[in-house]
Amino acid sequence: MSTIVGPFARAAVDERGQSLVEVALTLPVLLLIVIGIVDIGRLYAYKVAVTNAAREAAFYGARDPQSAADGTTGICQRARSELGAGAAPNPCTTAPITVDCLRGGIACGTAPAVPALFQTQTAGGADVTVTVTYRVNLLSTYLVSRAFSLNPVAISSSATFVGLGQ
Repeated sequence: MSTIVGPFARAAVDERGQSLVEVALTLPVLLLIVIGIVDIGRLYAYKVAVTNAAREAAFYGARDPQSAADGTTGICQRARSELGAGAAPNPCTTAPITVDCLRGGIACGTAPAVPALFQTQTAGGADVTVTVTYRVNLLSTYLVSRAFSLNPVAISSSATFVGLGQ
């Protein structure tokens, strides 16, 4: 018994592997797009967290004018705790987080700060500015490092708790 194979039947037989080739060609591009979207979402989430940490540390430094920048109860440790990074021997400069703190233009924790660090009857408290920088490694490290030198990405935020005037 013989069958006659027409031109349309032969074309259907020749296209059996076409879908597999299309998936093989588009899958790397789709995965790159998905990983990029995930990285952008992570960077945005870290930006929000770093901003909240800077605000909390600035508020803490203004609320407790005698607090030092360093130490287990210091302003830098407050920012690390807000980020969920835990305790560190030197909380201001332990990687991947760095925290800079200024009170009235002078580094937090340095001896006598002028203007006054706390509110008195004649003068308001000093401005407290905290800058938090967090270095985030991208998920697409291998792919991105081939084309760009972006890894790790430094996310920084600064917050100022304004004193009541000088």
